[in-house]
Amino acid sequence: MIYIGSEEQVKQYREANALNQSTLKELDAGLEGFLAYLEKKKKEVSEPEKEHFLIGGAVDTILTGEDGEFERIYHVSDAAKPTESILNVVNRLFERYGGERPLSEMTEEILTVCDEESYQTKWKPDTRVNKIILLGEMYYVDLAASNGKKVLSKEQGDLVKTIVDNLRHNPRTADYFNKEFFASQSTIDIYYQLPLYFTFNEMKCKALMDILIIENLPDGTKKVFPIDLKTRFGYTINFPASIRQRRYDIQAAWYHQALLDPDVKSPLPLPKISPEEIAPFEFVVESTTSPGRPLVFALTADYLNIGRFGVLDQYTQKFKVKGFQHYVEDYIYHSETGWVEDAVVAKNNGRLTVGFEGIER
Repeated sequence: MIYIGSEEQVKQYREANALNQSTLKELDAGLEGFLAYLEKKKKEVSEPEKEHFLIGGAVDTILTGEDGEFERIYHVSDAAKPTESILNVVNRLFERYGGERPLSEMTEEILTVCDEESYQTKWKPDTRVNKIILLGEMYYVDLAASNGKKVLSKEQGDLVKTIVDNLRHNPRTADYFNKEFFASQSTIDIYYQLPLYFTFNEMKCKALMDILIIENLPDGTKKVFPIDLKTRFGYTINFPASIRQRRYDIQAAWYHQALLDPDVKSPLPLPKISPEEIAPFEFVVESTTSPGRPLVFALTADYLNIGRFGVLDQYTQKFKVKGFQHYVEDYIYHSETGWVEDAVVAKNNGRLTVGFEGIER
């Protein structure tokens, strides 16, 4: 059986007032860094989506979304993609003025946005305007034709298709996306875009899983395979560095916690799952810059534990690396104290002890 979270269910998930692992990880930058992240996030609501998120989201939508969802959300342009600096200007113009007039009638508006984007500030005004019109007009017209959809340039659309084809046909990864196979199976259930709502330390929490496979065994037990789909800049073999840098171990541990919560809720039918039934968390990875060698990475149990409990230095008994439970504790502390000062600063009255691993907490 195949279960797919609908566009509306995913939208409700994103709007739900609950903690997710992505937000928690930002606490690693301390209170000021976290507040700066929240402020930046507010401002970016109306900003053009960054390219790596745009590509990854499109791939995700095709492989794990509903039939026709990609066409409802994305528009693939026929126009060649302008350079990044011109693209930023054109996107801002479209965001502000909606494509109601051609660029040739927007001299003052173009100059204003060029100043905001610091586009070729040493050029003469007429030169700046003419360059934007010459190289951005076709893309601007295509934005107007997109009817509010997310726009992929032709090059981006081709890249998305290449990545999707690689993942669907490479023998290492094809099985994860073979919907015809799963539809024919009576003992295997697969979930795509699975929203989960749970509670941790009395905090409302949420998680959105790309893929969950449940194999129902003859003895009544289950084998559960949690999977996340990643696209990355660079070679796929170097993905372990991204796990460390982006703390994907926290993501895996967070999803693990959600699945095991006895009161977990989901708009999709989900059976109770016990710890011994869950297989190692897997990341299915393809490159956006060197596509063609998708790989699957399974997280060890020790790595999963780091995602939750962190790493304790055996000599100092101080945490060298935090797990998600520490970030939840930090979030609760700041919520109760008004988001004024880092806990380690308040508890030590601003006099901090520093070791090789950083501030001792």
